[in-house]
Amino acid sequence: VRCDVSDEAAVVSMLSAVRGMGEGDGEGGIRGIIHAAGVIRDSLIRGGGASAGCAAVWSSKAHSAWLLHEHTAEDELKYFVVFSSTTSAAGNIGQAAYGYANSFLESLVGYRVSRDLCGASVRWPAVSGGGMAVAAGIDLTGNSIPPADVERVLRSIFLREVEESA
Repeated sequence: VRCDVSDEAAVVSMLSAVRGMGEGDGEGGIRGIIHAAGVIRDSLIRGGGASAGCAAVWSSKAHSAWLLHEHTAEDELKYFVVFSSTTSAAGNIGQAAYGYANSFLESLVGYRVSRDLCGASVRWPAVSGGGMAVAAGIDLTGNSIPPADVERVLRSIFLREVEESA
């Protein structure tokens, strides 16, 4: 089910719809959340350019993850995975807002885990041939991981989550 996860009313409506799927056959409910939303609005802090994109970056990454957390806290989730970025730890020129929003995602996972809720954060580097940077036309030659590594990481996460919930 698609929705604008930065819009609280849309999130509540989407979650309600998903919870109702499969009710008759005992398969209803929400088993997990994968938060992969985000936008790039690169700009330097000097000169005030960063503030223009900060709201969009924060809304798509941090605010939307908080809404999903808040409105699924009572669900018996098997996983709550957020896709963060290495930018949260290493920084990147022009990506202060993006790094900050990704740091929030990692803190949110820590908050969830401290309350005995599931949570995992994947701090992705740039991925060759895909992702937001490629969509924005940014050349990642020599500064990215291959898609096969992405698949390997995802398999590892979800196999572990399934084994731990069994």
